[in-house]
Amino acid sequence: MKVVISGASGFVGQMLVPLLANHGVSLVLLGRNRQALEKLYPNHVCGSYDQLRELGGGAQVFVHLAVINSDKYADRSEVFLVNVKLTRQLAASAALAGIKRFVNVTSVHALNDDDKSHYAESKRAAISALNSDRTASITHLYLPAVFGKTFSGKLRFLNFFPRGIVGLPLLLLTAVKPIVTVDLLSEWIVNES
Repeated sequence: MKVVISGASGFVGQMLVPLLANHGVSLVLLGRNRQALEKLYPNHVCGSYDQLRELGGGAQVFVHLAVINSDKYADRSEVFLVNVKLTRQLAASAALAGIKRFVNVTSVHALNDDDKSHYAESKRAAISALNSDRTASITHLYLPAVFGKTFSGKLRFLNFFPRGIVGLPLLLLTAVKPIVTVDLLSEWIVNES
């Protein structure tokens, strides 16, 4: 199985790539900076976004992780440029490369119409745009906070707990806040592709 991933240098991508590789998935990793990706992933095919059609041929699925996150400062136009325009461009290029399925990894923040942050609005706009473009089979994967061996964002405080103790605060947290493990995301990609 061959999978193309955008945004592999981000928090989720860095946890996901090794898991997919352990499943025997052939990976093509795309980003704004090919050299940076090659340093992170010397054993995988890496390229820039404009190389998608060249490198992505024969892939079954494109997993879109590239994003300006909700916890990163950027103005509205920059957020929409990456979270909407780039998403549309990559979906169209993936379809032209013959990739049958485009998985738009999005956020549960997009489900809350009352969330007027640039991030949530851009994620809703990207979903709407992809649904109207119909360039490929689109799957929107609405994820809550994702964790693996480490945590980020508002869950970062859990990194300070010893491994043997982190289970208790995590259990309490899951009672009030949805979270998902990167292992589950990896399994879903392998099984659904």
